[in-house]
Amino acid sequence: MKTLTIAIAAILASTVAHADGFICKGLNTGTKVKVFNRTNPVEGTRNPAVMIISNTELDVGDKTIATFKDASLLEAEGYGKYTAKVDLRFKGSRAGENTFGGVVTLGELATITLHVGFDYAHPVANTQALEGTITYIKRDGDYVKEAAACSRYLKN
Repeated sequence: MKTLTIAIAAILASTVAHADGFICKGLNTGTKVKVFNRTNPVEGTRNPAVMIISNTELDVGDKTIATFKDASLLEAEGYGKYTAKVDLRFKGSRAGENTFGGVVTLGELATITLHVGFDYAHPVANTQALEGTITYIKRDGDYVKEAAACSRYLKN
C-alpha cells in the first residue's frame, strides 16, 4: 500500500509544472513588466499565461496599468520575447492615463514587447540578473525602446 501511495504521489507531482517567468524594470521609465508562463503541461509550460504592466511610481493599489491574459492578446516568439497586443476593450487596461514615465500613454499603444536575453538551452537560477528591452510600439508606427533590468522568476 505504501508503494502505491508513493507511486500515485510521484505521478501527480510530475503533471504540474512550477511557475516561471521574468520580472523586468525599464531603466528610463521605471515601468515594471512581469511575464509568467503557464503551469499546465497540456497548454505548454513555456507559453505565456500573463503579462502585467505596472508603474512603480504610483501609490499602492494603483500601480497595475494593464494585465494581458487572453491568448489572442499575448504571444511568445521563441523563448524570452513576449508581445502583448493592447486592446482597451478588454478588462484589465487603464486607458488614457500617462503611465509610462511621461513618455507614452496606454491608449496610444498598439503593442508592448518584452525581450529578455534568455534561452532554455542555457537556464539560469531564480533571481539571476538578465538584460532586456521593453519596446512600446504606438498605433501610428512610432516606438519607444528602453533597456530593462530583468531577473528570472522560478517558483520552487
